[in-house]
Amino acid sequence: MVMSMITNADRELLNETYRNANMAVKSIYSVISKVEDEDLALDLNRQVGKYQSIQDRAEDALLSAGHCPEPSKMEKWMLQASIFGKTLRDRTTEHIADMMIQGNAKSITETRKILNDNPTAKGSYCEMAGELIAFEQGNIERLKQYL
Repeated sequence: MVMSMITNADRELLNETYRNANMAVKSIYSVISKVEDEDLALDLNRQVGKYQSIQDRAEDALLSAGHCPEPSKMEKWMLQASIFGKTLRDRTTEHIADMMIQGNAKSITETRKILNDNPTAKGSYCEMAGELIAFEQGNIERLKQYL
């Protein structure tokens, strides 16, 4: 395997893109069994494929440069506890859609901050992060129909 050099800005952006896509996949898997609306379940299942693709590309870029992706273990635990608690009280389609909208919005904000903080990151990595942001903006628009 040929290793390519990446800068700290590249690594930070790739890690953030990886983390946010990874958290989205985990969120969807955590909530999907609680979704009673078939259309919402289908929308969420479709989202997983795109998130997985972005996560895999960010991971591949990191690995090809000799870096392991840095998922947040604490975020995973907090995510599962939060989803469990929030869906224990309310499993309505509206509530689950709202939770997913909030997660997309948080990811957009986090990814945008990292993009802004790392203006020297490689263009293709910025494009990947931008693809994640655009995808999540589209998710929010689609999820609004369930509110």
